[in-house]
Amino acid sequence: MSTRKAVVSGSFYPDKKEEILKFFEHFNSFTINAETFENIKAIIVPHAGYIYSGFTANLAYQLVSISKKDIKRVVVIGPSHR
Repeated sequence: MSTRKAVVSGSFYPDKKEEILKFFEHFNSFTINAETFENIKAIIVPHAGYIYSGFTANLAYQLVSISKKDIKRVVVIGPSHR
């Protein structure tokens, strides 16, 4: 199996593992009031890069994680940037 080289490393996301881990540590340092989001039906998550939308994306996934809902369907829409 071959591994594709990261072509945007250092621009939309850090190019070093330690820097990426610092982003997630920072994102996860905020507490969420899950009671406000008890009836989550869907989430729309941005993917513009950690420095632009990483906090928001992480928050959305945290809310789903702590909601304890039985997720039945996941739809991923990934447009091409070409």
